[in-house]
Amino acid sequence: MKILNGREKYVKTILLKPKIIKKWKYQNLDFQFLGGIMKENIYRNVYCGHVDASYVEKEVRLAGWVNSIRNLGGLLFITLRDETGIVQLISEDATKYMNINRESTVTVKGIVQKRTPDMVNKNMATGEIEVKISKLEVLGECENILRKYYMYQFQ
Repeated sequence: MKILNGREKYVKTILLKPKIIKKWKYQNLDFQFLGGIMKENIYRNVYCGHVDASYVEKEVRLAGWVNSIRNLGGLLFITLRDETGIVQLISEDATKYMNINRESTVTVKGIVQKRTPDMVNKNMATGEIEVKISKLEVLGECENILRKYYMYQFQ
């Protein structure tokens, strides 16, 4: 029961299999992200932070914001983030994704692969796996302001 504007309101919340995924503190208030059964949609079937070794060799659909892009010649690494965490995407065709900028909103379809033991990132919850991109669609493009600012300053 909550009291709003002097009136009592009854609030009923239904959570299916509640599970605390993430906790954080802001201005002495405790927050927690409750994860339950996610309903699949056309953009994702699993959250980025929930992809783990149990998904190896399975196809997943992910959606989120491009956190970083690293082009190492023939390999392209993209870190994708959503409200639950970060996952690393990999592609062997770097030229295919040249026009993607940081903070763009994308949806990705790919196969989850286990990383080699020397490439495991223990600093990430999803550090044991990576997703090999089979299809990437930009839902919302973000303008690359830094490149324009840099070019403007030195003209």
